[in-house]
Amino acid sequence: PAPTPTTSSSSHLLAVPSPGGSPERSVGANDLTALKDQLARKVQSDEAQQMLLRSQAMYRRAELLQLRAHAERTQLQSLQEELQLKMQAQAELEQRLTDQQAEADEERRRLERLHMLLLENSAKLKEEMDSSREVIEKAQHDVAASEQRAHERKVLLSRMAALRSHVINPLPCMQHTDVPAEIDLACLTAPAESLDGPDGVSLDRTVCRGFLIKLGRVHKTWLKRWFVLSLVTKKLTYFTSDDERTRKGGVDLADIISVVQQYTPDENLTTFHVMTPFRTFHLRTPNSAAARVWIDVLRAMVAL
Repeated sequence: PAPTPTTSSSSHLLAVPSPGGSPERSVGANDLTALKDQLARKVQSDEAQQMLLRSQAMYRRAELLQLRAHAERTQLQSLQEELQLKMQAQAELEQRLTDQQAEADEERRRLERLHMLLLENSAKLKEEMDSSREVIEKAQHDVAASEQRAHERKVLLSRMAALRSHVINPLPCMQHTDVPAEIDLACLTAPAESLDGPDGVSLDRTVCRGFLIKLGRVHKTWLKRWFVLSLVTKKLTYFTSDDERTRKGGVDLADIISVVQQYTPDENLTTFHVMTPFRTFHLRTPNSAAARVWIDVLRAMVAL
Protein backbone atom coordinates (compact mmCIF):
# COMPACT_ATOMS: atom_id res chain seq x y z
CA PRO A 1 0.00 0.00 0.00
CA ALA A 2 1.10 3.55 -0.70
CA PRO A 3 2.21 5.70 2.23
CA THR A 4 -0.63 7.50 3.90
CA PRO A 5 -0.51 11.16 2.95
CA THR A 6 -0.55 13.80 5.59
CA THR A 7 -3.85 15.65 5.90
CA SER A 8 -4.69 19.05 7.17
CA SER A 9 -7.58 19.48 9.47
CA SER A 10 -8.29 22.98 8.20
CA SER A 11 -8.23 22.63 4.52
CA HIS A 12 -9.04 18.86 4.13
CA LEU A 13 -6.63 18.86 1.17
CA LEU A 14 -4.00 16.26 0.22
CA ALA A 15 -0.94 17.24 -1.72
CA VAL A 16 -0.22 14.62 -4.31
CA PRO A 17 2.68 14.95 -6.71
CA SER A 18 1.65 15.14 -10.29
CA PRO A 19 2.95 12.61 -12.72
CA GLY A 20 5.87 13.56 -14.91
CA GLY A 21 7.27 15.92 -12.32
CA SER A 22 4.37 18.25 -12.60
CA PRO A 23 3.55 20.46 -9.61
CA GLU A 24 1.64 18.88 -6.79
CA ARG A 25 -2.14 19.13 -6.85
CA SER A 26 -4.60 18.82 -4.12
CA VAL A 27 -6.69 15.56 -3.73
CA GLY A 28 -10.08 15.63 -2.11
CA ALA A 29 -11.73 13.17 0.24
CA ASN A 30 -13.62 11.50 -2.55
CA ASP A 31 -10.49 10.86 -4.43
CA LEU A 32 -8.93 9.35 -1.37
CA THR A 33 -11.84 7.04 -0.89
CA ALA A 34 -11.73 6.03 -4.52
CA LEU A 35 -8.06 5.46 -4.21
CA LYS A 36 -8.63 3.27 -1.14
CA ASP A 37 -11.27 1.34 -2.97
CA GLN A 38 -8.99 0.93 -5.92
CA LEU A 39 -6.21 -0.26 -3.65
CA ALA A 40 -8.58 -2.60 -1.88
CA ARG A 41 -9.78 -4.02 -5.18
CA LYS A 42 -6.23 -4.40 -6.29
CA VAL A 43 -5.35 -6.22 -3.10
CA GLN A 44 -8.40 -8.43 -3.44
CA SER A 45 -7.51 -9.03 -7.07
CA ASP A 46 -4.01 -10.04 -6.07
CA GLU A 47 -5.32 -12.30 -3.32
CA ALA A 48 -7.85 -13.82 -5.68
CA GLN A 49 -5.16 -14.34 -8.23
CA GLN A 50 -2.93 -15.94 -5.62
CA MET A 51 -5.85 -18.08 -4.44
CA LEU A 52 -6.54 -19.02 -8.06
CA LEU A 53 -2.94 -19.94 -8.54
CA ARG A 54 -2.99 -21.96 -5.35
CA SER A 55 -6.24 -23.59 -6.45
CA GLN A 56 -4.76 -24.44 -9.83
CA ALA A 57 -1.67 -25.84 -8.12
CA MET A 58 -3.84 -27.85 -5.77
CA TYR A 59 -5.97 -29.00 -8.72
CA ARG A 60 -2.86 -30.07 -10.63
CA ARG A 61 -1.59 -31.77 -7.48
CA ALA A 62 -4.94 -33.53 -7.09
CA GLU A 63 -4.81 -34.59 -10.72
CA LEU A 64 -1.30 -35.93 -10.15
CA LEU A 65 -2.48 -37.74 -7.05
CA GLN A 66 -5.47 -39.08 -8.95
CA LEU A 67 -3.21 -40.25 -11.77
CA ARG A 68 -0.86 -41.81 -9.26
CA ALA A 69 -3.82 -43.49 -7.48
CA HIS A 70 -5.14 -44.73 -10.84
CA ALA A 71 -1.69 -46.10 -11.70
CA GLU A 72 -1.40 -47.71 -8.28
CA ARG A 73 -4.93 -49.09 -8.62
CA THR A 74 -4.05 -50.46 -12.06
CA GLN A 75 -0.87 -51.95 -10.65
CA LEU A 76 -2.83 -53.41 -7.76
CA GLN A 77 -5.31 -54.98 -10.17
CA SER A 78 -2.41 -56.39 -12.15
CA LEU A 79 -0.92 -57.76 -8.95
CA GLN A 80 -4.31 -59.21 -7.96
CA GLU A 81 -4.70 -60.83 -11.37
CA GLU A 82 -1.17 -62.22 -11.16
CA LEU A 83 -1.85 -63.45 -7.62
CA GLN A 84 -5.09 -65.05 -8.81
CA LEU A 85 -3.24 -66.75 -11.65
CA LYS A 86 -0.59 -67.96 -9.21
CA MET A 87 -3.32 -69.21 -6.85
CA GLN A 88 -4.99 -71.03 -9.74
CA ALA A 89 -1.64 -72.52 -10.72
CA GLN A 90 -1.05 -73.52 -7.10
CA ALA A 91 -4.54 -75.07 -6.90
CA GLU A 92 -3.88 -77.00 -10.12
CA LEU A 93 -0.52 -78.11 -8.73
CA GLU A 94 -2.13 -79.21 -5.45
CA GLN A 95 -4.83 -81.07 -7.41
CA ARG A 96 -2.15 -82.74 -9.51
CA LEU A 97 -0.23 -83.65 -6.35
CA THR A 98 -3.45 -85.02 -4.82
CA ASP A 99 -4.11 -87.10 -7.93
CA GLN A 100 -0.52 -88.36 -7.92
CA GLN A 101 -0.80 -89.18 -4.21
CA ALA A 102 -4.04 -91.09 -4.88
CA GLU A 103 -2.36 -92.97 -7.73
CA ALA A 104 0.63 -93.70 -5.47
CA ASP A 105 -1.71 -95.00 -2.74
CA GLU A 106 -3.54 -97.18 -5.26
CA GLU A 107 -0.23 -98.47 -6.58
CA ARG A 108 0.93 -99.18 -3.04
CA ARG A 109 -2.30 -101.08 -2.30
CA ARG A 110 -1.89 -103.02 -5.54
CA LEU A 111 1.69 -103.88 -4.60
CA GLU A 112 0.52 -104.94 -1.13
CA ARG A 113 -2.12 -107.18 -2.70
CA LEU A 114 0.49 -108.62 -5.03
CA HIS A 115 2.81 -109.14 -2.07
CA MET A 116 0.08 -110.93 -0.10
CA LEU A 117 -0.78 -113.02 -3.16
CA LEU A 118 2.90 -113.83 -3.58
CA LEU A 119 3.14 -114.86 0.07
CA GLU A 120 0.03 -117.03 -0.27
CA ASN A 121 1.36 -118.61 -3.45
CA SER A 122 4.72 -119.15 -1.76
CA ALA A 123 3.00 -120.78 1.21
CA LYS A 124 0.87 -122.96 -1.09
CA LEU A 125 3.93 -123.83 -3.17
CA LYS A 126 5.83 -124.71 0.00
CA GLU A 127 2.93 -126.87 1.19
CA GLU A 128 2.73 -128.54 -2.22
CA MET A 129 6.49 -129.08 -2.20
CA ASP A 130 6.31 -130.48 1.33
CA SER A 131 3.38 -132.68 0.32
CA SER A 132 5.22 -133.77 -2.84
CA ARG A 133 8.33 -134.45 -0.76
CA GLU A 134 6.25 -136.49 1.67
CA VAL A 135 4.64 -138.37 -1.23
CA ILE A 136 8.05 -139.00 -2.78
CA GLU A 137 9.49 -140.09 0.55
CA LYS A 138 6.46 -142.32 1.14
CA ALA A 139 6.79 -143.75 -2.37
CA GLN A 140 10.49 -144.33 -1.81
CA HIS A 141 9.69 -145.92 1.53
CA ASP A 142 7.02 -148.07 -0.10
CA VAL A 143 9.41 -149.06 -2.85
CA ALA A 144 12.08 -149.88 -0.30
CA ALA A 145 9.52 -151.79 1.77
CA SER A 146 8.35 -153.63 -1.34
CA GLU A 147 11.90 -154.46 -2.24
CA GLN A 148 12.53 -155.56 1.34
CA ARG A 149 9.37 -157.70 1.31
CA ALA A 150 10.35 -159.15 -2.05
CA HIS A 151 13.79 -159.94 -0.67
CA GLU A 152 12.29 -161.42 2.49
CA ARG A 153 9.81 -163.41 0.41
CA LYS A 154 12.68 -164.68 -1.71
CA VAL A 155 14.63 -165.61 1.41
CA LEU A 156 11.58 -167.19 2.98
CA LEU A 157 10.80 -169.12 -0.18
CA SER A 158 14.32 -170.46 -0.18
CA ARG A 159 13.99 -171.29 3.50
CA MET A 160 10.60 -172.86 2.81
CA ALA A 161 12.17 -175.27 0.38
CA ALA A 162 14.73 -176.22 3.01
CA LEU A 163 12.14 -176.45 5.77
CA ARG A 164 9.81 -178.55 3.67
CA SER A 165 12.58 -181.06 3.11
CA HIS A 166 13.82 -181.08 6.72
CA VAL A 167 11.04 -179.98 9.10
CA ILE A 168 7.81 -181.50 7.77
CA ASN A 169 7.34 -185.01 9.00
CA PRO A 170 4.06 -186.52 7.75
CA LEU A 171 2.10 -188.76 10.00
CA PRO A 172 1.85 -192.50 9.28
CA CYS A 173 -1.57 -192.00 7.70
CA MET A 174 0.15 -189.81 5.03
CA GLN A 175 3.11 -192.08 4.29
CA HIS A 176 2.66 -192.57 0.57
CA THR A 177 4.26 -191.23 -2.53
CA ASP A 178 1.31 -189.54 -4.18
CA VAL A 179 -0.48 -186.94 -1.99
CA PRO A 180 -4.27 -187.41 -2.35
CA ALA A 181 -6.43 -184.54 -3.54
CA GLU A 182 -8.34 -184.63 -0.23
CA ILE A 183 -7.00 -185.22 3.26
CA ASP A 184 -8.99 -186.75 6.04
CA LEU A 185 -8.16 -184.48 8.99
CA ALA A 186 -9.70 -187.05 11.33
CA CYS A 187 -6.67 -189.27 10.88
CA LEU A 188 -4.61 -186.54 12.62
CA THR A 189 -6.70 -186.66 15.80
CA ALA A 190 -4.65 -187.03 18.97
CA PRO A 191 -5.73 -189.36 21.77
CA ALA A 192 -9.12 -188.39 23.15
CA GLU A 193 -7.93 -188.01 26.71
CA SER A 194 -5.46 -185.27 25.70
CA LEU A 195 -8.14 -183.18 23.92
CA ASP A 196 -10.92 -183.20 26.50
CA GLY A 197 -12.21 -179.85 27.82
CA PRO A 198 -13.14 -176.47 26.30
CA ASP A 199 -9.57 -175.83 25.08
CA GLY A 200 -9.38 -179.01 22.93
CA VAL A 201 -9.32 -179.31 19.15
CA SER A 202 -12.39 -180.27 17.10
CA LEU A 203 -11.63 -182.22 13.90
CA ASP A 204 -13.66 -183.59 11.04
CA ARG A 205 -12.84 -184.40 7.43
CA THR A 206 -12.54 -180.75 6.23
CA VAL A 207 -12.36 -178.45 9.26
CA CYS A 208 -10.12 -178.12 12.30
CA ARG A 209 -11.38 -175.83 15.10
CA GLY A 210 -10.14 -174.84 18.52
CA PHE A 211 -8.90 -172.11 20.84
CA LEU A 212 -5.36 -170.79 20.44
CA ILE A 213 -3.56 -168.00 22.26
CA LYS A 214 -2.16 -165.47 19.76
CA LEU A 215 0.48 -162.80 20.32
CA GLY A 216 -0.82 -159.38 19.22
CA ARG A 217 0.80 -157.75 16.21
CA VAL A 218 0.78 -154.18 17.58
CA HIS A 219 0.29 -154.61 21.31
CA LYS A 220 2.50 -157.49 22.29
CA THR A 221 0.00 -159.25 24.52
CA TRP A 222 -1.32 -162.81 24.38
CA LEU A 223 -5.03 -163.01 23.49
CA LYS A 224 -7.30 -166.04 23.31
CA ARG A 225 -8.85 -166.51 19.87
CA TRP A 226 -11.00 -169.15 18.16
CA PHE A 227 -9.18 -170.56 15.09
CA VAL A 228 -10.77 -172.35 12.13
CA LEU A 229 -8.70 -174.20 9.51
CA SER A 230 -10.82 -175.14 6.50
CA LEU A 231 -9.88 -177.31 3.55
CA VAL A 232 -12.85 -175.87 1.66
CA THR A 233 -11.91 -172.16 1.89
CA LYS A 234 -8.17 -172.88 2.02
CA LYS A 235 -7.84 -170.38 4.88
CA LEU A 236 -6.76 -170.21 8.50
CA THR A 237 -9.21 -167.76 10.14
CA TYR A 238 -9.56 -166.64 13.74
CA PHE A 239 -12.48 -165.06 15.65
CA THR A 240 -13.05 -163.47 19.04
CA SER A 241 -15.24 -166.38 20.21
CA ASP A 242 -16.38 -169.83 19.12
CA ASP A 243 -19.68 -168.48 17.70
CA GLU A 244 -17.56 -167.40 14.70
CA ARG A 245 -19.43 -164.09 14.28
CA THR A 246 -16.65 -161.53 14.77
CA ARG A 247 -13.79 -162.27 12.41
CA LYS A 248 -10.47 -160.73 13.51
CA GLY A 249 -8.14 -161.90 10.76
CA GLY A 250 -6.68 -164.78 8.86
CA VAL A 251 -4.27 -165.99 6.21
CA ASP A 252 -4.50 -167.97 2.99
CA LEU A 253 -3.00 -171.44 3.27
CA ALA A 254 -1.13 -170.78 0.04
CA ASP A 255 0.79 -167.95 1.77
CA ILE A 256 2.01 -170.12 4.64
CA ILE A 257 5.69 -170.82 4.15
CA SER A 258 6.37 -173.01 7.16
CA VAL A 259 5.18 -174.04 10.60
CA VAL A 260 7.95 -174.01 13.20
CA GLN A 261 7.61 -175.53 16.64
CA GLN A 262 9.30 -173.75 19.52
CA TYR A 263 11.29 -175.93 21.93
CA THR A 264 11.56 -174.84 25.55
CA PRO A 265 13.85 -176.12 28.29
CA ASP A 266 10.99 -177.85 30.11
CA GLU A 267 10.02 -179.64 26.88
CA ASN A 268 6.47 -178.26 27.10
CA LEU A 269 5.93 -177.93 23.37
CA THR A 270 2.88 -175.65 23.38
CA THR A 271 4.16 -172.76 21.23
CA PHE A 272 4.55 -172.73 17.47
CA HIS A 273 4.91 -170.12 14.72
CA VAL A 274 3.11 -169.85 11.38
CA MET A 275 5.40 -168.00 8.98
CA THR A 276 4.19 -166.06 5.90
CA PRO A 277 5.98 -163.56 3.61
CA PHE A 278 4.14 -160.70 5.32
CA ARG A 279 4.06 -161.60 9.01
CA THR A 280 4.58 -164.40 11.49
CA PHE A 281 1.76 -165.69 13.70
CA HIS A 282 2.95 -166.63 17.20
CA LEU A 283 0.50 -169.18 18.67
CA ARG A 284 0.15 -171.20 21.88
CA THR A 285 -2.03 -174.15 22.82
CA PRO A 286 -3.27 -175.20 26.26
CA ASN A 287 -1.32 -178.45 26.03
CA SER A 288 1.27 -180.21 23.92
CA ALA A 289 -1.25 -182.62 22.37
CA ALA A 290 -3.29 -179.78 20.89
CA ALA A 291 -0.10 -178.14 19.65
CA ARG A 292 0.90 -181.36 17.88
CA VAL A 293 -2.50 -181.62 16.17
CA TRP A 294 -2.38 -178.01 14.89
CA ILE A 295 1.21 -178.32 13.75
CA ASP A 296 0.60 -181.62 11.90
CA VAL A 297 -2.55 -180.32 10.20
CA LEU A 298 -0.91 -177.05 9.13
CA ARG A 299 2.22 -178.81 7.88
CA ALA A 300 0.08 -181.23 5.93
CA MET A 301 -1.71 -178.31 4.29
CA VAL A 302 1.57 -176.56 3.49
CA ALA A 303 2.84 -179.74 1.87
CA LEU A 304 -0.06 -179.79 -0.61
